[in-house]
Amino acid sequence: MTLSYFDLHRLSLQRSNEWIEAELQQLAVDRPDVFAVQRSDYDQTTFYYYVLSPPEN
Repeated sequence: MTLSYFDLHRLSLQRSNEWIEAELQQLAVDRPDVFAVQRSDYDQTTFYYYVLSPPEN
């Protein structure tokens, strides 16, 4: 998911894009088992992913 998918009105009322990006990047550092960040090789796009665990048997 990119930040452009968020509702812009909601973002402007809560936090700046820079703050949100920093928090998401820190979450990926702190909890790589839950969250990941990937930057595009072709442009400046950054993707944020939830990391899904395999189902327990």
